[in-house]
Amino acid sequence: MTATPSKPNYAPFEPNLDGAIAAANYLMTVQGYGIRDYPSNMAGLVAAILNLNVGQSNVGITTPQWAPIRDEDGNITADSFDPPPSNGTLWFDTRQGKLMVWVNDGFYQANGTDRFSSVGESIPEDPIEGQTWLDTDNYIYYIFDGNLWIELASMAGSSGGDGGGVSNVVIADLQQQIDNITLDVTPEEIVALQTQITNLSTDTTTQIGSLQTQITEIDKDAIDAKLTELEALIAGQTTSITTLETTSTDHGTRLTAAETSISTNTSDIATINTDLTALQTQVTDIDTLLGTTASELASLRRIYYGDSAPTYSGVQNGDLWVDSTELRLLVRSAGAWFNPDRNASDDDSSETLIINAVNNSTTFDEFKTFINANT
Repeated sequence: MTATPSKPNYAPFEPNLDGAIAAANYLMTVQGYGIRDYPSNMAGLVAAILNLNVGQSNVGITTPQWAPIRDEDGNITADSFDPPPSNGTLWFDTRQGKLMVWVNDGFYQANGTDRFSSVGESIPEDPIEGQTWLDTDNYIYYIFDGNLWIELASMAGSSGGDGGGVSNVVIADLQQQIDNITLDVTPEEIVALQTQITNLSTDTTTQIGSLQTQITEIDKDAIDAKLTELEALIAGQTTSITTLETTSTDHGTRLTAAETSISTNTSDIATINTDLTALQTQVTDIDTLLGTTASELASLRRIYYGDSAPTYSGVQNGDLWVDSTELRLLVRSAGAWFNPDRNASDDDSSETLIINAVNNSTTFDEFKTFINANT
């Protein structure tokens, strides 16, 4: 008895010419090349077989077999793979320059999970989640969270007065956030303000130097020496009077001469006392001026430069800090350091306050009064 061999099952393809062409088209489709039209004859079958000689790789910005689902307005609401690629299918993502491979349920990076970084003045196009970008226009480092560019919170001391805080998170993607804070203050105006503040500091330093010179010229030791000398002269005059009174035969004449001499000396002493009183008044005025100058210096806004927030106990609102690490200018306000291009409006920014104070002041007292009145 001879057994009849069973036919092999090629489902869903028919075991005929059209089924063979359909099977070839299926293999091309799962590799991302799509269905091709072949004639239903041996020539079409040969062409379909020859076209199978392709590598399992795809190049582009979208994955093979990706099928987006759109609503009536054309917005993508979901997606799928139709049909799903076969395991091992390769895809070179031209956005990132990375090779991806399909395994079971999705495309995975073939060389690990490193992220893509960009450097430049313009926001990268078609970013991916986790991508980083160094903005060379302001040297701020951002990361893309899948929706927006977020500034990395890596700069210590920019939001806390004790130097232990981190910078506030800001949105850098202007195309997706339309209410970003903008400032009308130009870099040239900031430089001019810094120059004016430096000039004020220089003038104050000159005044202090002049006061120190005047104080140095007042030699208290010399005054004490003069007083001692006068006392010695008075003592000598008294001795002379005693000698004259003792030795003079004309006691009346000698006494009159002595009285005249004493009167003259008394007048000289009174004059010296008057001069000493005037001198003491000048010293008191100078001490008062020094106290006033010290108070003005304490209230004067300062500019600090360094890689960490100033820890000086006299830091006050309106002081400026040039962050040498992040190359940015921060202003002191309400007990904290703020970056003026993210934390101030056009009307109440600290830079605008200082510029207005300088432009509306002719003396340091007016400058201080303006700052205190508007802080």
